[in-house]
Amino acid sequence: MTQIMDDSTPSAYLWLGSTMHLTALILLTLILGQVKSLQSLKEPSMLDS
Repeated sequence: MTQIMDDSTPSAYLWLGSTMHLTALILLTLILGQVKSLQSLKEPSMLDS
């Protein structure tokens, strides 16, 4: 039992790390896209709200 847990734990951490890394990249890309679209619009109503 302990050997199986020890063998599966590192792979689980690696999988979590890779998914978190991908999620962070996707979030950064979305945020950058939002900022660029807001800058291109330059609407005063967006700045007020």
